[in-house]
Amino acid sequence: MRKLCSPARGNGKRNRLNPIRRGNRLWDLAKQKVREQIFTLPAETLICPSHGPLTTVAEEKANNPFF
Repeated sequence: MRKLCSPARGNGKRNRLNPIRRGNRLWDLAKQKVREQIFTLPAETLICPSHGPLTTVAEEKANNPFF
């Protein structure tokens, strides 16, 4: 008889990424995309964030502590 799947190794639990590591990867990707797709726009470009007041690319580059 042919086996369709191999037996579980180790403790038998599914091998999942650590949720914190996965979150860090997503955060790094989001920062990269902002730098590539938003910070390359002209400085006077208006940004309408989903939180807080309207801003510009220049204001975000100068004042956003995450970048």
